[in-house]
Amino acid sequence: MKIWERAKEKLKKYALLAPLIENYGVRTIVFMAIGVGFNIAFAVFNGVTAVLHRSIWYGSIAGYYCILIFQRSLILLSYSLVRKRAGGDAEKLARAKLKIYLANGAVIVPLTIALGVAAAQMVISDNPSVPGEIMAIACATHTFYKATMAVYNFFKARNGRDPIVQTIRNLGFVDALVSMLVLATTLIPAFGTMDREMRTLVALMALVIVAFTIGLGSSMIVQGARRLAGMDKKTEVKDE
Repeated sequence: MKIWERAKEKLKKYALLAPLIENYGVRTIVFMAIGVGFNIAFAVFNGVTAVLHRSIWYGSIAGYYCILIFQRSLILLSYSLVRKRAGGDAEKLARAKLKIYLANGAVIVPLTIALGVAAAQMVISDNPSVPGEIMAIACATHTFYKATMAVYNFFKARNGRDPIVQTIRNLGFVDALVSMLVLATTLIPAFGTMDREMRTLVALMALVIVAFTIGLGSSMIVQGARRLAGMDKKTEVKDE
């Protein structure tokens, strides 16, 4: 720990690194931008796989990542715009952040349901795509890292109140869950056989992920609406 603390103190001396070290919100936004790069790589990989194997499933995954890239980029753009429009007004900025949080909660629900339908199609299909072993191992390594970081950041962000940070971390958690589903559909054909039992396992996994995401998205909508209503009440009290 002492070595890490000393390293942080040295890094803080650099103007560009200081905000990254000291501010969790800044770290969240920076790492999300890096995550967009990984999403682009996986979208390309799944798109190529879909074309080569004529797979609706991998095509659906490529489409999912494209929408995720758009959604994450839109969060960054929206946050930048609302900060400028707020003009230093903390209440106006807080209200705009909650609207972004609420809107993203509404978006991830239908998106994941669509992915669940694609998963069902893959399970029913008699010709699942068979990726190479190297690609399967690379996918497993990336998924393990993504899942570990997503779980850590998901619970850490829940302790905070910043809607933008919570939105980014919730999306990251959903992304990790979907990556685990993709990993399962990659490893099973690569190292075994997608028989009836494995298809059932993948179907159940997809069902759990869809159910959790619906719950998370619904929670974001309810919490966002409730916090906005609370701000409206406070404003009414002040006006009186």
